[in-house]
This record gives sequence, structure tokens and C-alpha cells, in this order.
Amino acid sequence: QNRNGITFNAELARKSIHISNLVIPFSIYLFSPSKVIPFLLFFMVFCISMDSLRINSTYFKNIYNHFFGFMTRNKENVVFTGATNVLIGATIVTIFFNKSAIIPSLVVMSISDTLAAIVGIKYGSITTVNQKTLEGTFSFFSSCFIILFLFELGFATSLIISIITTMSELFISNKYIDDNLFIPIIVATLITLLFKLSFLYPLYLLLLPLASIPFIIHFLKNKNTKPIQFSSLKFLKIIEREKVNKVKLVEILLLIVRTLIIITIILMITRPIISFNESIKLNSNGTSYSAIIID
Repeated sequence: QNRNGITFNAELARKSIHISNLVIPFSIYLFSPSKVIPFLLFFMVFCISMDSLRINSTYFKNIYNHFFGFMTRNKENVVFTGATNVLIGATIVTIFFNKSAIIPSLVVMSISDTLAAIVGIKYGSITTVNQKTLEGTFSFFSSCFIILFLFELGFATSLIISIITTMSELFISNKYIDDNLFIPIIVATLITLLFKLSFLYPLYLLLLPLASIPFIIHFLKNKNTKPIQFSSLKFLKIIEREKVNKVKLVEILLLIVRTLIIITIILMITRPIISFNESIKLNSNGTSYSAIIID
């Protein structure tokens, strides 16, 4: 069993269902989001209702476990399953964002999350944050970047969105919010915000991998720690679990701040600009004015 309490074969079965969620962006591509929303709402309400019955009723829990118990993670015994969170996230994204942001975000959620889980469980050897592995995180980042780049979002935009989404997937614990819920929302939001973003010196974006230096130092520092054996522990002060968790939280926050400082410096060098194609309307009769400023 892996850290989620299920076998690798069960994880493969689980991710085969997860990858089938590609039917949602494919349907939105063939039809309009407005035509897909009623179906998403129906299945979302249905799954929420079934999960609520499963959590609160022993009878429905036994029926569920008979068919799907082998692929259900430990934490999902008392919370919504990944399938329900997928439908909630897909419904929110489809309602509040346009088609150009909906489809890439749902594809990233289906493919990148699947690759990260399989690679992390099968080949992961370096544990990072929230019991994630470096191999799984790299799989998520690389697949996310390739997907966004294939959707013609541009190298710079794809790279920035991939870095921010990967950091979110790494640091946001599934104990508080499921990644199937927040990943498509984060990707769709970033696509919407960065769609008109460009850079005067995009070549400096190749320096963005330097943002991983704080991670490397942090992991190498923890890896080199050596346990010290004591003949007796009765003279050691008992450290409360809350204090230990507080120290870990401070370390994670410092790691995030150091990484963001490096990213900010690199982005300042690239000189980002936002392009607006529409003219600014200055009066109510529809007349527009354009100005050309030569620097």
C-alpha cells in the first residue's frame, strides 16, 4: 500500500477513471459551455448527494465499499471523493470562465495530476512537502507546461502558469482542499489574467529554474541530518506536536517567500507588459479615440 492506503494497481484503476474526465473539455470543445453546464450541475449534485449518504449512512457506505472501496483513499472515508471534487471544480470553471481558459485547465487537471500520482508512487524516492515526491512534482510541471504550450498560450505564459500551479499543487495540502478542485480554478484564473501578458526580454525567463534553489538547499539540508541516539530520554523536554507543526509551517512559509523573491527579480528583468487591443471609449455615443505614444 502507498501513503494513501491503497495498492499501486488500485491507484492505476483510480487514475484510469480520472483520465476519463477528459470527456468534459472534449465536450466543451465540440459544443458550447452553456450546453455542458446543465449536465455538470446534474452530476455534481448527484455525486455530492451520494457522497453525503456514504459518509453519514453505514448502509450506503457498505454498498459503496463493495464496488469502490479498494480504490478509495483513507481520507476519503470522511470527505468527498476525488470524483466529486473533479465535478465541483469543472462546474465552477465552466460557469465563470471562457472557453479558451476552461479547456486547458481541465486538461491539466486530468493529465498532469494523473502523471504526478503515478510517477510519484512508482518512481518517487525524494520526499518533499506534504508527502509529495520530487519526481511526481517534476512530472506535473513538465506535463502542465507542454499542455499549455500546445494550446498556444506562448512560452512565457505557459512557463509562469506551470510554475505557479506546480507550487500550489505542492504546498496546498489535500487535508484542507482537494487538488482536483483548486488546480483547474488556478489554471483558468492565471490564463485569464496572463492572456495579454508579454515580455520585452523573454529570454531571461530561462532563469526561472533558479527559483528551485531554495528547494534544493532545503531538501539537501534535511537529507544530511543524522539521528543521535540517547541512552535516556527522561531529561529531554517534551515538545508538543502543535509547536512542531508551527515550526514546519514557518519553514514552508520562508521557503515560499524565498522562492517568490527570486521569481520576482527575474520577472523584473524581463520587463512584463500587458497589451490592450481595444480602444478606450471616452464618451457615451460610441466614439473611440486612439493615441500613439513614442518613447
